[in-house]
Amino acid sequence: MLFYNKKFLILPNAESSHMQFIIKLIKKNGGAIVKWAPDVMKVIDRSSIVLINDSYVDSNNKLKQYDIFKRELRPWLVTDWEKVVDYRLNCVNIKKIHTWLDNGNFKITSNDLIETISVENSGKRVLDSQNELELSSNKRLKQNEMIIDNNDNPIENKSNSGESTNPKRTEIKSVTSDTNDIRDNKFLADALQILSKRCGLKGEKFRARSYQLAADSILKAQFAIKSGHQAQKNMMHIGPSISRKIDILLKEGTLPGLSVKSEKDDNIAYFMGCHNIGIGLAKKWELLKIKTFKEALEKQPTDFQTTWPTLFGISYYEDWSRPIMREECEEHLKTVQDELRLIDKDCKVELQGSYRRGAKTCGDIDLLFYKEGCDDIAQLGKVIEDLAISLYERNYVQCFLLSSSKIANIFDDKINERYKVAGIERKYRKSNETIKKLFLGVKLPNRNTDSLKLDPKMKLKDDDLFLSLNSKAGESVCRRMDFFLSRWSELGACRIQYTGSTDYNRKMKIIAMNKSMKISPHGLFKDDVLLESFDERKIFDILNIKYVEPEQRVNTVTLLPDKIK
Repeated sequence: MLFYNKKFLILPNAESSHMQFIIKLIKKNGGAIVKWAPDVMKVIDRSSIVLINDSYVDSNNKLKQYDIFKRELRPWLVTDWEKVVDYRLNCVNIKKIHTWLDNGNFKITSNDLIETISVENSGKRVLDSQNELELSSNKRLKQNEMIIDNNDNPIENKSNSGESTNPKRTEIKSVTSDTNDIRDNKFLADALQILSKRCGLKGEKFRARSYQLAADSILKAQFAIKSGHQAQKNMMHIGPSISRKIDILLKEGTLPGLSVKSEKDDNIAYFMGCHNIGIGLAKKWELLKIKTFKEALEKQPTDFQTTWPTLFGISYYEDWSRPIMREECEEHLKTVQDELRLIDKDCKVELQGSYRRGAKTCGDIDLLFYKEGCDDIAQLGKVIEDLAISLYERNYVQCFLLSSSKIANIFDDKINERYKVAGIERKYRKSNETIKKLFLGVKLPNRNTDSLKLDPKMKLKDDDLFLSLNSKAGESVCRRMDFFLSRWSELGACRIQYTGSTDYNRKMKIIAMNKSMKISPHGLFKDDVLLESFDERKIFDILNIKYVEPEQRVNTVTLLPDKIK
């Protein structure tokens, strides 16, 4: 067999469907896949082959976008990647698998090897929350010798006058390091947030997250940023690539194409503003030149035939895009609590998510249900099912976005009505019989929320208004509400999970993994042994982190090393 007795390692990760296909090919032809784990370097040798995702290999067979590559590595792999470089393991483009199979010959030549970036073993410094290592000085571009092209890639500046030769450069603002103050940090953050949004619309979630984290750090800086080097040295989430962008913004007030509007991006953003539509489906419709939901219904009816929640996402598109004030969240909580006492007086419910983090406005309303001494999720599921049905009968719940046979009995007529208005046939799918959570659309009676204006970008297009159930001026607005359940014994872990933020929870998971532990809504574990799940503060204590109040869990700054005991 072609790959008999060969060990392959895939970097930076092997989670995509394409990578899973490659893994099957390797195994089918006798090869072995080494799974990355904290002790992976103990099971490989110098004959092992490292397959690099082709997204990180340029036309000259050199590793590119190194900072993003490092961010995709699992926390323990940052150190192991250094060993891959130090051991001079054979690193090749993963596309070579197809070449070897097509030719029926396994052979690695010097031209196949990827030129990896050597890591400085002395004077290492932390660049971000994943301990990204600074590139060696001979690999770095001088800031006055580069600009950025429309794909956010560094290119040489050939102009002798010091001006960019890129004709598509767009000036957004001019800021000089001699005059800027802390208020000008927002200018830098705004630029990075634009880049984050663009990457998100392309499905590049890691790059999008990198830009957003950098923007958040900049907004929280207590000093005026005067150079990329200063930001990189003193702040979280600023790596070499973002540092160079900061230098360009401060020096020239521009990034090429930053303000250039893309109709493609606008269309994708429009579709993704709808509940139940992700990047994959939105990009598919864009490729098919679909501009509205009406066109999607006409040209791609199969995309809706079993996903009826999407029709309600379109119907309440504008209402569910409106921000929710804290006071309104509390009114919704009281409404649910009052009805819950009639269903099960011992069951409790509390607000989670951005509300618990102290946000002035929320995107939706997250509620966590639990009952003292009760670890039976099926029992709790029946409680929230009966509660939601009761609230539906009182006209508080406007729609269900998850169903059960019991809910279907009272709500199917409304689903069918939406399909009739949409002009497509419904295909039935078996409902969930065990309720573990519920997603709803809810509306308070007689509550005017006109003071919270709708972002003009989140309005339905004229062709899509035929499906609209959005509130009119002076009417109560429909809101998104989620019901989550917690076993009594897991209450602390669930509170951590549903309080968020996403980045904060991710950082806690990394800290846990670095201690050979695992944290989830079910608790904190080590070697599959439960350490703690009920007491929120005790979970922090076992992780050796000072307890952080929910209002401070907005970002990962509260988990910096100087906050650890």
